[in-house]
Amino acid sequence: MMIRRIGLVVAGLGAGAWLLYKSQVRTMVVSAKAELPERGFSHAHFAAVLARFVDDEGRVDYEELRAQRGDLEAYLAQLAKASPEATPSRFETRDAKLAYYLNAYNAFMLYQITERPGLKSVNDMPIRVFGLTKFDMGGRQVTLHALENEFIRPMGEPRIHFALNCASLGCPTLARAPFEADALEAQLAVATRAFCRDSRHVRREGNVVHLSQIFRWYAEDFGPSGGPLVFCRSWGRDDIPEGAEVRYLPYDWGLNAKLKG
Repeated sequence: MMIRRIGLVVAGLGAGAWLLYKSQVRTMVVSAKAELPERGFSHAHFAAVLARFVDDEGRVDYEELRAQRGDLEAYLAQLAKASPEATPSRFETRDAKLAYYLNAYNAFMLYQITERPGLKSVNDMPIRVFGLTKFDMGGRQVTLHALENEFIRPMGEPRIHFALNCASLGCPTLARAPFEADALEAQLAVATRAFCRDSRHVRREGNVVHLSQIFRWYAEDFGPSGGPLVFCRSWGRDDIPEGAEVRYLPYDWGLNAKLKG
């Protein structure tokens, strides 16, 4: 999510600072055994995680997940063993590839939060979360920043921005089911329509439309759709007038942790 911020920081590093930066890179390693189906790729372990630890509002019980990471670690082990690049025969369609990438991003993010008990916001350490922590994806070490910008965004699907969850309240709601190749179109449609209709992300006040920062950070991705306002109108916000003034809402970086009480 913090693509420009991370890119600017890394680009501005001198030689000494770059070496220090590289010395802080951490690769997450899980010891679970990877079990792959004979064909394709199964998201069953991730389905179990989402169904058990995510509530209907997209909040996550990180404390319980941290204590019971079996399914999450098993899923990460699968991601490490297979990917569209390493084992292309398992991902024969564009939707199979995209579903894999979206689930990988969300699973990697969940695992990171469980590794940092007490974290109140990923914005407290954005470079570490998005740019310094690597995960194994089919034998290739990738950060969340790389996964988003080198694998997901180049696929040219703007609705991915309503499927990726950065463990923050300002993010799209984390679904309680993984993305699946044969249902991806419907899942992306549901996620996009829900985001555009949610007043926390898209709110109209007369001739002013307040938009999530996501539409500003990734404006170029919505260009082919006619821009953010046209995009929102096509996804359930036909109340948005032509020529409306656009303002951007403050982004809520609070952790999407389940409320205890």
